[in-house]
This record gives sequence, structure tokens and C-alpha cells, in this order.
Amino acid sequence: NNNLVALLPSIKTNGPALKDPGDDDPARQYKLLLFDENMDREIWNSPDGLHFSREGKPSIVSPRQPDGSRLRLPDPNVWFDAHQLLFDTQDPNPDRRYKAYGQMSSEHDGWHIRKGGLLYGPDPWTWTRSEYNPIIDPDDGDEFQIHFISVLPYKGLYIMLYEFGWLEQSVYMAEGGQRQ
Repeated sequence: NNNLVALLPSIKTNGPALKDPGDDDPARQYKLLLFDENMDREIWNSPDGLHFSREGKPSIVSPRQPDGSRLRLPDPNVWFDAHQLLFDTQDPNPDRRYKAYGQMSSEHDGWHIRKGGLLYGPDPWTWTRSEYNPIIDPDDGDEFQIHFISVLPYKGLYIMLYEFGWLEQSVYMAEGGQRQ
């Protein structure tokens, strides 16, 4: 019995978890990054990695326009879907100790294309978008989409695993080149 999937009033959500050696509070040894009702991300905490309590403080917030509405594509900062939380002991900069790897999206020929992105910060509530985003871009290769990034620190290196996708245009396009 756990709440790794949160059943909130307007959303059922799950997300990446982290055993956090950077937090000395025993009630916050594990972190779970979940969408909230506004589709922003927030941290839930746990002493055991099974039973999480909602903190209620936004962690990753999608940028808003001056009137409070959400930005829309093609702005690349509109959306960040985190798939991995990492406490990085290899990075000598304490302001980059926590990392979130995930997907960004941009428009390309009428498609919403997913690319790999990185956020980093001194804690799991204070994030900076990497100046190198997208850190992996399907426009640089044969892939059409990049999904589910996971990074493994290893002896000073970072090994990236990811899923890629190709979309067969003939399957997704109707006669005359229109999207189905």
C-alpha cells in the first residue's frame, strides 16, 4: 500500500522519485516529483520511499504570460516533462547538485517534437534551465522524437539512455500532406 500514484481531485499523476542524500530531515529522505492540479510539478516527501506527503510548494513551474495564462508553443520553455531526478555528487558546483532530465517540446512542420532537456539547481525547488537545452535534439540526427532521458554519472562521465521515435509520414499524413 503506497501512494506513488497520487489521486488528486482533478488528476491522477505519477513521476520520478529520488532518494535524497542532500536532505538531513528523516521525513524527507525520498522525493517524488508529481504534477499538481495546475500541471506544474511539486515535490512530495517520504521517510521510507513508499508513503509520500504532499508538500504543496511548486517545484517546476511552467512560465506564464503577463496576464497569467500559460505560454504556448512554439516557445521552448512552455513545457518540461521530468523523467529523472538526480542528486549529482560528480558535479563540483553545488548550484548544480540536483538535476532533472526530461522532455521539452517545440513545433516543427506542424508537429510537436520532443527534445531532451536539463534543469539543475542547488535543491529540488530552485531550478535553472540549462543554457545547452535541448541537450539532445532529434533535428541533429535521424530521430523524429526523443523520449525518457535517463543519465547515469560514471567515473566523471555522464552516460545518457533515451528512447527515440521515428514517425512514418505516410502513416500520419492524409492525402495532400494534411495531418490526420
